[in-house]
Amino acid sequence: MSSNLTPTATFSKIVVLAAAMPRFTIKTIAGLLFAASFCALEAQEVPLSVIQQLSTRAGEMAYHRKDWLAAQELLGNAILLNPNDGRVAYYLGTALIIDKDHDPQKLRAGSFYYARAAVLMREPSLVNWVKRQYVSMFRTPLGLNTYWEFVRNTPVAPEKAEDYPTAPPEPFDALMAFQMIRDELLSPGGQAFFEDGLSINQTPRFKGKIVSLLPQQNPIEVVLNVDDPKGDLKIQLTKPLPGTAPIGTVIEVEGLARNYRPAPAFQLMIQAEPKEVRGWPVPIPVEASVVGGPRQQGQ
Repeated sequence: MSSNLTPTATFSKIVVLAAAMPRFTIKTIAGLLFAASFCALEAQEVPLSVIQQLSTRAGEMAYHRKDWLAAQELLGNAILLNPNDGRVAYYLGTALIIDKDHDPQKLRAGSFYYARAAVLMREPSLVNWVKRQYVSMFRTPLGLNTYWEFVRNTPVAPEKAEDYPTAPPEPFDALMAFQMIRDELLSPGGQAFFEDGLSINQTPRFKGKIVSLLPQQNPIEVVLNVDDPKGDLKIQLTKPLPGTAPIGTVIEVEGLARNYRPAPAFQLMIQAEPKEVRGWPVPIPVEASVVGGPRQQGQ
């Protein structure tokens, strides 16, 4: 008795069985992938979505078993078949980053797939991770808006480092770092740069003279002259600094970028913990660094 099932229907039934078997082995699924490829060549009826589904399932199994090389290969195949699957991009990025000690180049590709997952799934925590990782790699948030645009329009990670966007030059000192960020924020694409690269991201360490304190004793807000005597950097503390400091005192600080004012005079606003301030003339208690609680993610 002949069967009326087409290769596609037959293979679809196998996929349903595979999905129902929690102990389905990676080797078995790899064999099914080979069978799918063979059917596709012979009958040209097995849809790529079926192969992508099996690659994803096998890749996730390898991922949960911490077989990172197998996960990279299988999830890499799945992402080639469906580059817009944010969940697969996340798993693939994780497998690459965990395996970076064996191949440092995998950190770049893993970060790319995290960025793809952040874009596809609109996941704020991933967006913030990518921002921090970029600054960690290149010592500056400059170029992050270009990187995000590249990620949005590139389906898979390039194999060569030179195929990624060129990173901006690393600033020589704190003043140059501030000037580069200021100039980028005042450019026509300044708002996009702030949203894609700088917002809720760790800034470089800036250095400036105190212009004002609010209040004068135990201030919660400090304005610095980094490159403008009127004050071009406003620091909002998570907890008051102890005591006070004379106007003109030189301090250093890094923190999270919160906002900026382009006119009438440029000013960058950052949020910082007391422990991130250096040069304050009054000793800062250790508890001031840890008791203030977690930072808010938006204001």
